[in-house]
Amino acid sequence: LVDVAVWIDEWGSVEWAEISRSSGRQEMDEIALALFNEVASFRPARDRGGRGSLSAIFSVPFPW
Repeated sequence: LVDVAVWIDEWGSVEWAEISRSSGRQEMDEIALALFNEVASFRPARDRGGRGSLSAIFSVPFPW
């Protein structure tokens, strides 16, 4: 399990991502970071009717 903290900008793009809890295996941590930095996209968050930025922590489980 890897926990990844991300900052999502007002357009739904990942502005930055970092490991907040390591799996203990560098390769898994790097895969989790790549998932958010290179693959993931989100719908823009709403803040009082307008677009807004937000931060979140996602847990990424690995089956092995």
